[in-house]
Amino acid sequence: MGHLFLHSEAFLKPNSIVSVGQSQLRFNAREEEVQIVPSRNDRCGGLIGGNARMREIYSIIEKIAPTATTVVIDGETGTGKEVVAQAIHSLGSGASSWCSIAGRCHRT
Repeated sequence: MGHLFLHSEAFLKPNSIVSVGQSQLRFNAREEEVQIVPSRNDRCGGLIGGNARMREIYSIIEKIAPTATTVVIDGETGTGKEVVAQAIHSLGSGASSWCSIAGRCHRT
């Protein structure tokens, strides 16, 4: 007899407990500051701008684009979420990806 496995994603809040069989796992998030080295590029996909903050954003995009990471893009209306999603997609490693207008980009 075959088995059916369903895959889904979940977002855990700090100190969440997940039960797996008879075991319980507690999720503890660590606050960690990560230094972002600005990209040397003054553009990334459809994003253009050479200031340090934009180049930090390019660096993040360049690091995550070739991975299978799920990315949530958040920001106010008109801030370029769709352009960021397109940049991630265009710099990707050929893996199929799906980006919604709402700003969630999932790579599968």
